[in-house]
Amino acid sequence: MSMQIDTNKLAMFRNVNFGSADSIVNIGDNKKSLVKNNELGSIFSRLGRSDEERAQNNAARTELLRALGSAFGLEGMTVSNGTVKFSQEFIKKLENILGRDVLKTGDFKINSDGTVTSGRPLTQRRINAILNKAVLFNPGQYNYDDYKAKLDYVQKRIDALPANSKNVDVGVLKQRFQTVGTMMNFVKKELPDLIDNIEYYPEADRDEDFPPFVVRKIDKNGVPEKPVQLKSLTGINDYVRTRNDGVPFHLQENIKGNTMASLAKLDNPKEEITNYYKNAIESYITLALDLFIECEKLGKLDKFFNVFCSPKICLEAKTDALTTFKLDELSKDGPVALYDRDQPLDQCMGKKIEQMLKRNPKLLDAGEFTAEIAAAMKKEFVGQIHPISTVDESVTTETKFTTKDAEGNKVVRKVTAADIDRIGQAVIDSILIG
Repeated sequence: MSMQIDTNKLAMFRNVNFGSADSIVNIGDNKKSLVKNNELGSIFSRLGRSDEERAQNNAARTELLRALGSAFGLEGMTVSNGTVKFSQEFIKKLENILGRDVLKTGDFKINSDGTVTSGRPLTQRRINAILNKAVLFNPGQYNYDDYKAKLDYVQKRIDALPANSKNVDVGVLKQRFQTVGTMMNFVKKELPDLIDNIEYYPEADRDEDFPPFVVRKIDKNGVPEKPVQLKSLTGINDYVRTRNDGVPFHLQENIKGNTMASLAKLDNPKEEITNYYKNAIESYITLALDLFIECEKLGKLDKFFNVFCSPKICLEAKTDALTTFKLDELSKDGPVALYDRDQPLDQCMGKKIEQMLKRNPKLLDAGEFTAEIAAAMKKEFVGQIHPISTVDESVTTETKFTTKDAEGNKVVRKVTAADIDRIGQAVIDSILIG
């Protein structure tokens, strides 16, 4: 199985470009940036390496291993008197994730004390090969650059499919991933400023009976239209649909949980509406691209195509279908990450329990969070990064969860066994009530 990756931890090594793939890369004096030190094959490198050069090369390789370990949350790194050391288990785990052909851990020569001792230079070509493999083939938190690289990869793989493929309508498949690209551009370029304070737009007509916000629309040619006051969820939802290749959203049904919402029921329309679309779209994008890549590796693309190209209409239904597929198909190969950092823990647990119910319909006959269920939840989710759910004690009519602390801040971190034990019975109760 792929590992979750936090590409922010790889920032220093991303998009290295010193003009040549053979550039030798070292760590700058500030320890926070990379510098070029000659090129592989130059007369300087052929004459042999000084102790200083070997130390510089080892420092670069050490920092790359450290960054990769941090990005994947691997154990086995220690620091003693300023020296970073790696266990053999750490190296084996990293090899399994990235592949020995890409990582080439033999080039690092980990000494018996855990330090890097090879002295060999680290080139721009090798850094980019390692990071491309890390980013492309492991699910992570959504950001445009990483997932644009994944989209480019997926579209190239689709272009290589025969047009008369028996397993999928290639035209439909291409169109679906074109829509993924459309959504990525919408989230990046249009969504952040889609709703704005009306006070900045004197040309907009204003009705005091509605919130003081405008919707900033653009026409099909990309030309800005006159801002219009935000007056209904239906109106903005219809517009967002047109900007995302006609894919509908169930904004009113989902923005306030299971309660049908209206504009008047929102505390902060600008923030709540923007966040809803952002989370909904990014969840779909990450699932679509990561599942294609994972299923290609596991030989399950035909099953993925079946779900991805199914006639689900709204974005929420498309995302739910992909999530269910991920649980049904990929959790057999190991733990899976649901929506990465966007999916609250209670929802993840609920999905997993529903999957278990398909295999054992009597699982919830006792209505209890049994040891069997608890063990499955911990195997699946401990160590993954999610919004951490707690029971909202202010709700008395049915089980509700919140992912905010007492100060109203959203809690996102690695899941612990205690988190699962704390809400386990409440998750069971919410399934039985539902």
